[in-house]
Amino acid sequence: QISHIVVNSSHRPSQGYISKSDAIVSPLRYNSLPDKFLALIILKLQFLYPLFIISKKYRKLSKILACSDAVCVGPGGENIGAYKDYFYLFSILMALKSRKKILFAGSSFNQSGDTSFDRISLNLLSKSRVLSRERISRDYLLKNNVNSCLCSDNALYLKKFYNCGNKISSSDISSLTGSDPYTVFVPNCLWTWHPRFKDSLSKQYLVCLIDKVFESLSSYGRVIILPQTYPYPNHKEDFSPYEDHFDALILPDLPSLEQIKVIANSRAIVGMRYHTVVFAALANTKCFSIAYERKILGFNERFYGAKGLLDI
Repeated sequence: QISHIVVNSSHRPSQGYISKSDAIVSPLRYNSLPDKFLALIILKLQFLYPLFIISKKYRKLSKILACSDAVCVGPGGENIGAYKDYFYLFSILMALKSRKKILFAGSSFNQSGDTSFDRISLNLLSKSRVLSRERISRDYLLKNNVNSCLCSDNALYLKKFYNCGNKISSSDISSLTGSDPYTVFVPNCLWTWHPRFKDSLSKQYLVCLIDKVFESLSSYGRVIILPQTYPYPNHKEDFSPYEDHFDALILPDLPSLEQIKVIANSRAIVGMRYHTVVFAALANTKCFSIAYERKILGFNERFYGAKGLLDI
């Protein structure tokens, strides 16, 4: 029985798929500076672990762990890797200190560029059971003496819900997209947030890059922007460079099953987010993906080979 679901998800299931969740552990950027600093100090000097009681957030997490049988770490971005998420690591440390079994259920792993962070990460992973969703992550762990096996992404199980009892009609989709043929574009404003790109990749370059991708597609029709920004607010201004360049229609935030239906009714999809390629596979729709992390590379490798992939 799952008594608490710790939410850090990049897509929202349709209403009723998850009936209730308790958002306990938020991403690192939503933690206070004292919490971040405390996590960093304790991870590097673990004999100071009892000091976690200073933090209200950590005390709350400790109580949840105390009444739990095990911890399942759901898939996300490169928290262990480019994001260099010390709070993420500290949550794992707390679970280990509480003597709980830990399963990483389809995560991505990579070097962070910080020797200390990588050393701590590999040490914690070596004490957990680790399933990787792409070969390159698994090979990185095996090379560093951490046992890991491959698994499929759990978003693929949405196919069961998409095929069974799907109540979304084509007319419902037409009311959003219009009746003309269209190609879906899922944008990602990497220049605003991603550690690897925010200081080195301009929005002008990305818009030009996407323009070249659309030029390679014949008769793509109207461009419709499908936001995949949950649980973060959809700020329209973030997409304005793409909207203005392509004269695109921006759809509202939609649950996952509705997104899949929009994709299924399109001519093709050009995507800059991971669930772009997952949803395209579920909808059996032609996909051209922009790979900014190894999770997209890994999914393409397993399902599409090298087709329709631009690795930046």
